[in-house]
Amino acid sequence: MAALENIRKRGKLLAIVIGFALAAFILGDFINTGGGGSLPELADINGNKVDIADFQNRMNSHSEFSKFAVQMTSLNSEQTKAIQNEVWDMIVRENLLNESYDNNGINVSEKEVSALVLGEGGNYSQLIRQIPIFKNQKREFDPQTVATFFDSYMDNNPEAKRFGLYLESLIRENRKYEKYTSLISKGLNISSAEANMLYKERVHVIDFEYVVKKFDKLSDSTINVSPEEIKKYYEKHKQEYKQKHTRDIAYVTFDIIPSPEDIKVIRDEINSLKKEFSEIEIDSAFSNIETYVKANSVTPFKTLHYKKGDLRNPEIDTLIYNSELGFTYGPYKENGYFKLIRLIEKIQLPDSVEARHILIQPNGQDIADMKRAKEIADSIKTLIDNGADFGELAKLHSVDKESGKKGGKLDKFTEGRMVKPFSDFCFYGNVGNIKAVESQYGIHITEILWQSEKIEKISVAIIDKQIIPGKNTVSKAYYTSGKFASENNTLKKFDAAIESNTAFAKRLVTELTPTTEIISGLEESRKIITWAFNEEREIGDVSDKAFQTGDRFVVPVLTEIKKEGIASLDNKKEEIIAEIRKIKKGEILAKEMKASSGNFDAIASAVGGEKGEAKNISFASSFIPKAGNAPIVIATALNSEKNKTSEPIIGKNAVYKIKVTSITGIDKIDNKMVENDKKSAEQRLKVRVNREAYEALKEDAEIEDNRHRFF
Repeated sequence: MAALENIRKRGKLLAIVIGFALAAFILGDFINTGGGGSLPELADINGNKVDIADFQNRMNSHSEFSKFAVQMTSLNSEQTKAIQNEVWDMIVRENLLNESYDNNGINVSEKEVSALVLGEGGNYSQLIRQIPIFKNQKREFDPQTVATFFDSYMDNNPEAKRFGLYLESLIRENRKYEKYTSLISKGLNISSAEANMLYKERVHVIDFEYVVKKFDKLSDSTINVSPEEIKKYYEKHKQEYKQKHTRDIAYVTFDIIPSPEDIKVIRDEINSLKKEFSEIEIDSAFSNIETYVKANSVTPFKTLHYKKGDLRNPEIDTLIYNSELGFTYGPYKENGYFKLIRLIEKIQLPDSVEARHILIQPNGQDIADMKRAKEIADSIKTLIDNGADFGELAKLHSVDKESGKKGGKLDKFTEGRMVKPFSDFCFYGNVGNIKAVESQYGIHITEILWQSEKIEKISVAIIDKQIIPGKNTVSKAYYTSGKFASENNTLKKFDAAIESNTAFAKRLVTELTPTTEIISGLEESRKIITWAFNEEREIGDVSDKAFQTGDRFVVPVLTEIKKEGIASLDNKKEEIIAEIRKIKKGEILAKEMKASSGNFDAIASAVGGEKGEAKNISFASSFIPKAGNAPIVIATALNSEKNKTSEPIIGKNAVYKIKVTSITGIDKIDNKMVENDKKSAEQRLKVRVNREAYEALKEDAEIEDNRHRFF
């Protein structure tokens, strides 16, 4: 609170950010972090319980914050889910990092917060720069807009004050994390010896010849693997088979496709509007047409002008462009809609224009409202009319600072790119015209500087109706999918039904987690994931009902449950067999290659392999031409003597023999280059710390996430 008051005394307050930033915590007066231990637990983070009531309270607070930040009255399901994930990450971060902050004496003073909020020396917090309502028309951060907002609302608007407090908390936590990662980074340095090694590795380049024989030259059927070998390998490599809590499902879909009857109904519906649509009187503002389209069309009326070729459908474009005013055509089918189109205007207009403007915008202070903005704009226009320099006045008075630097000049633009009143003046007026134009952004004192050659353009009115399934079609698909679910309520029956009917396609989804949001190809699939993770669900369970996801019904079956921990031998058996076969193939081929002799052509012929050459290989290399990914071969080659044939090298998928033919090293170490390599390596370390420090804490933590039970 103290930092906020300090900011207000100094005349500015910047606020509001959606939780996109790394350390977006919700703290302070804006939220209540206590609560309801008797209510169901949402999670357990290193022994700290999180109950659903606390989580929901924070969700509500963060939702209100986010809506205000982007000036929205409501959030859709996708946005709500994103906020849910943000709040979850905030809670996890608090539990994992606060103790580290305390142990290491990391804190942030009120003065630091004030400086970041005020942007002292232009150093605004990155959180502030992300806020949509504090950006100008070009979506660039505008400090004046921020200052205007808070100078106008801070004292009289409790909601604005809550957002200010919220922002203070966000910035404080973000700064704590910056200090935390900086502390770690300072403990990670590249020594001179390491820097020299990095330099040598970078400039050490070789060429080598090789003979390769790939494992797939041996058939799997020739390699026997015993149960004892499988078990021994599993026990030795058990720690490599850690797995998360995941589930696999299979599903079949029943598409909801408009029937011929549905299509006819929609065609008849739009056709019934054609006569009335074609007879509407066209007034200069197109208000009659706009009203009719609004009442009868899915897509709203657009007052745009099109040159020949602009309409997406080439046939319709040619037909309409060459028709008389008032011509109406349709219904025609396009992109899943039936449409009627009417030609309502032909006019000569430029295709692009260039203009400059001085934007006068109400700020709640010296320019209290739009009336006062208009008075100031009229005064400035009078000065221009009397010979004052437009460009200089733009630099002095325009709120649009970016164009103001250029004397108010804007880049060339086409119709529809700017707000309508401004755009209309620029396209309908003539070069040299100057006018004060009012828009939702304020008053634009506008001069038309240039127009492209005027060409014939047209305006059209379009009524469209989406071709969607009718109620009977949806009901039929629901009945069919429900019948399938009830009749095939085991995995065996499910698979048999699909095998016996070519109309069905079984789709598999693996490695679903409790927090998976979307199944690829299925809309609104979260409800299917929730079904799969029901604690009572068992392998082989088929949903007793079909789920509607967009334009289809889905019947899922649970095919696998993997608990967090070490994967079982049965789950990894096929993978282990494949690995043991590779080992045995490597041993067989290495023995075969060791017995061969002569030059590399002779060796390749004797073992049935391939000869190749690798050039300009360094420690940064990982691939060998024609031989693929072979880091162990490259490492061996870089440490080999020139012109000495190696012993067989067993790689990931093949066996090799190599001979280094050329070595390009260094006669003298370039100390400047060594220092550059040192700095680059240290910078990479810092980047990794910023990215990985928290992730490492999270990986090491014991986190029980039960959100799937509630959402």
